[in-house]
Amino acid sequence: MKFFLYAILGFVAANLCSSQCIVYSPVLEFSNQTHLGCVDKNGVLHDIGTKWQEEDCYLCSCDEDSISCCYMFPKLQGIPKQCKAVVDKETCTRKIVLKEDPSKKCFNNSG
Repeated sequence: MKFFLYAILGFVAANLCSSQCIVYSPVLEFSNQTHLGCVDKNGVLHDIGTKWQEEDCYLCSCDEDSISCCYMFPKLQGIPKQCKAVVDKETCTRKIVLKEDPSKKCFNNSG
Protein backbone atom coordinates (compact mmCIF):
# COMPACT_ATOMS: atom_id res chain seq x y z
CA MET A 1 0.00 0.00 0.00
CA LYS A 2 2.84 2.40 0.83
CA PHE A 3 4.31 1.73 -2.61
CA PHE A 4 1.17 3.02 -4.32
CA LEU A 5 1.12 6.11 -2.12
CA TYR A 6 4.75 6.90 -2.97
CA ALA A 7 4.13 6.20 -6.65
CA ILE A 8 1.17 8.58 -6.71
CA LEU A 9 3.11 11.27 -4.82
CA GLY A 10 6.03 10.89 -7.21
CA PHE A 11 3.74 11.18 -10.21
CA VAL A 12 2.09 14.32 -8.80
CA ALA A 13 5.46 15.90 -7.99
CA ALA A 14 6.80 15.14 -11.45
CA ASN A 15 3.77 16.76 -13.04
CA LEU A 16 3.78 19.84 -10.83
CA CYS A 17 7.32 20.79 -11.69
CA SER A 18 9.66 19.97 -14.51
CA SER A 19 13.20 21.14 -15.06
CA GLN A 20 14.30 22.82 -18.24
CA CYS A 21 17.57 21.21 -19.27
CA ILE A 22 19.87 21.50 -22.25
CA VAL A 23 22.51 18.94 -23.19
CA TYR A 24 24.99 19.79 -25.92
CA SER A 25 28.30 18.62 -27.25
CA PRO A 26 31.06 20.63 -25.65
CA VAL A 27 33.91 22.35 -27.39
CA LEU A 28 36.69 20.21 -25.99
CA GLU A 29 40.10 21.54 -25.02
CA PHE A 30 43.02 19.20 -25.61
CA SER A 31 46.70 19.45 -24.70
CA ASN A 32 49.22 16.75 -25.64
CA GLN A 33 46.37 14.31 -26.41
CA THR A 34 44.91 14.89 -22.93
CA HIS A 35 41.29 15.95 -22.61
CA LEU A 36 41.37 19.00 -20.33
CA GLY A 37 37.67 19.79 -20.13
CA CYS A 38 34.75 21.63 -21.68
CA VAL A 39 34.64 25.18 -22.98
CA ASP A 40 31.31 26.84 -22.12
CA LYS A 41 29.39 29.39 -24.22
CA ASN A 42 31.48 32.21 -22.71
CA GLY A 43 34.78 30.57 -23.63
CA VAL A 44 35.61 29.48 -20.07
CA LEU A 45 37.37 26.11 -19.65
CA HIS A 46 35.82 23.77 -17.07
CA ASP A 47 37.48 20.55 -15.89
CA ILE A 48 35.74 17.23 -16.50
CA GLY A 49 33.49 16.41 -13.55
CA THR A 50 33.04 20.02 -12.46
CA LYS A 51 29.84 22.03 -12.06
CA TRP A 52 29.26 25.76 -12.39
CA GLN A 53 26.47 28.31 -12.46
CA GLU A 54 25.85 30.35 -15.61
CA GLU A 55 24.80 34.00 -15.39
CA ASP A 56 21.33 33.12 -16.69
CA CYS A 57 20.58 30.87 -13.66
CA TYR A 58 21.50 27.56 -15.27
CA LEU A 59 23.53 24.97 -13.35
CA CYS A 60 25.94 23.23 -15.72
CA SER A 61 28.28 20.26 -15.56
CA CYS A 62 31.03 18.93 -17.81
CA ASP A 63 31.66 15.29 -18.59
CA GLU A 64 33.64 13.62 -21.36
CA ASP A 65 30.67 13.54 -23.73
CA SER A 66 28.59 16.62 -23.06
CA ILE A 67 27.83 19.80 -21.20
CA SER A 68 24.53 19.54 -19.34
CA CYS A 69 22.77 22.69 -18.11
CA CYS A 70 19.49 22.80 -16.16
CA TYR A 71 17.51 25.88 -15.21
CA MET A 72 17.71 26.38 -11.44
CA PHE A 73 13.95 26.79 -11.10
CA PRO A 74 11.50 24.08 -12.09
CA LYS A 75 8.57 25.16 -14.22
CA LEU A 76 5.71 26.02 -11.88
CA GLN A 77 2.16 24.91 -12.43
CA GLY A 78 -0.88 25.78 -10.39
CA ILE A 79 0.08 29.40 -9.66
CA PRO A 80 -3.08 31.43 -8.95
CA LYS A 81 -4.19 33.43 -12.01
CA GLN A 82 -3.61 36.74 -10.24
CA CYS A 83 0.05 35.85 -9.61
CA LYS A 84 3.27 35.41 -11.58
CA ALA A 85 6.79 34.14 -10.97
CA VAL A 86 9.60 36.69 -11.12
CA VAL A 87 13.27 35.66 -11.36
CA ASP A 88 16.10 37.96 -10.33
CA LYS A 89 18.88 36.81 -12.67
CA GLU A 90 21.59 38.62 -10.68
CA THR A 91 20.90 36.64 -7.50
CA CYS A 92 19.16 33.66 -9.16
CA THR A 93 16.21 33.88 -6.80
CA ARG A 94 12.53 33.53 -7.63
CA LYS A 95 9.45 34.88 -5.93
CA ILE A 96 5.74 34.66 -6.65
CA VAL A 97 4.11 38.10 -6.78
CA LEU A 98 0.77 39.66 -7.65
CA LYS A 99 0.49 40.58 -11.34
CA GLU A 100 -1.21 43.88 -10.50
CA ASP A 101 1.36 44.83 -7.86
CA PRO A 102 4.72 43.00 -8.20
CA SER A 103 5.91 44.60 -4.95
CA LYS A 104 3.51 42.30 -3.06
CA LYS A 105 4.05 38.58 -2.59
CA CYS A 106 1.31 36.22 -3.69
CA PHE A 107 -0.04 33.71 -1.22
CA ASN A 108 -2.51 31.01 -2.13
CA ASN A 109 -4.66 30.86 1.00
CA SER A 110 -7.33 28.60 -0.48
CA GLY A 111 -5.90 25.43 1.05
